[in-house]
Amino acid sequence: MAAQTGTPATENKISTSISADLANELNERLKQNETFAKVVENADKVGNPELIELMLREPSAIDYVAAYLAEDGEVPTEAQPFDENVSKGYYPTLYTWDTRWGYLTYADKPMALSGSGPTAFAMAYMGLTGKNDQSPDSIAQKATSAKGTDPTFDTSPEFLLSASREFGLVMEKIDTSKEDMSDSIESGTALLVQIRERTLTDSAHWVLVTGRNLDGSINMHDPTSTSVTEHPWDPDTISSNAQAIYTLTVKQTSESNSNS
Repeated sequence: MAAQTGTPATENKISTSISADLANELNERLKQNETFAKVVENADKVGNPELIELMLREPSAIDYVAAYLAEDGEVPTEAQPFDENVSKGYYPTLYTWDTRWGYLTYADKPMALSGSGPTAFAMAYMGLTGKNDQSPDSIAQKATSAKGTDPTFDTSPEFLLSASREFGLVMEKIDTSKEDMSDSIESGTALLVQIRERTLTDSAHWVLVTGRNLDGSINMHDPTSTSVTEHPWDPDTISSNAQAIYTLTVKQTSESNSNS
């Protein structure tokens, strides 16, 4: 639909290159902070309306989006090192708009908008192995080189299956039923789930599911949404919105079997 312009946008110094509905929503947030206001007034310079929508959904992404207003118009083209400590059994919470990798181009978009697959896989890898040598940007680069992107979910399951073998993991598809999903979540098992569009969020994407709670709920790490990540979920809600579900475990070796 063509962009509409209107009085609310011009009266409040909001760029007229975006739709009137988006301009009105931005106007409601102008008082949030100075950085937000600066981005709103220069929204056309960001270049991609999806990045403005990201900022509206996720306040923590404001500084990420503001970098598009740099005087030279350039954002970082190389990933920053991931040097956080990780430990086996603990799954870090990572998001696609992290400035260490969010500016990289992946599946023809900034990784902030398309990197759910690499980010979910990286979280799983770190939690299952206790290693931090693979981060969202390195997984995304491998997917790009292997032509492992996907037009709907941005990352193909075939690539993630291949990557899991490379990194000593086992990835297997299971049924999307609530029962199968709940039974598969146990110590040493994580789930990579393809969530359909217009369900938990607007876009089709990958999430990581880990751990079942005493009340039967399960924990979801959604690399595209803080609100989805911040509370436990009924397994039925996830299974009913899933396109596909895959278990992910550490590959058992003869050495690990002998030590068990």
